[in-house]
Amino acid sequence: MILEHAVLQVRQGEADRFEEAWIEARPLMEKQAGCLNVSLRRSLESPDHYLLLVAWDSVEAHADGFRKSPEYGRWSELLHGFYELAPTTPRPESRPRVGQPFRRPGGRRSGPSPGSRLRWLPCRAPAAGPRRSDRS
Repeated sequence: MILEHAVLQVRQGEADRFEEAWIEARPLMEKQAGCLNVSLRRSLESPDHYLLLVAWDSVEAHADGFRKSPEYGRWSELLHGFYELAPTTPRPESRPRVGQPFRRPGGRRSGPSPGSRLRWLPCRAPAAGPRRSDRS
């Protein structure tokens, strides 16, 4: 499994419109072969920031499947115009390296700075119709 994650910085004042577009865009990704889970969370501290988490069964399902599908074009039309900055979508290893603390260049141990912890909330549900719940 590959966990894609992206912090989406939406233009100030556009969060409600972005969430409406998200309701239409989400199924475009969910129906892709190899898509295991899709979750979008809004930051408590910075309401114009969102965390997108997508679990794929392989890198190919994302890169060669969704990114090259007709649905990706519609996804881009719906969402990409809302971003303040273009998001990056790193894909970390599927298996964490247990027992090995992350080290920054120079050997310093990494960890959150006091007061820098971000908390994320689930985005609102569609106003009507069935809702596919987040499985995260």
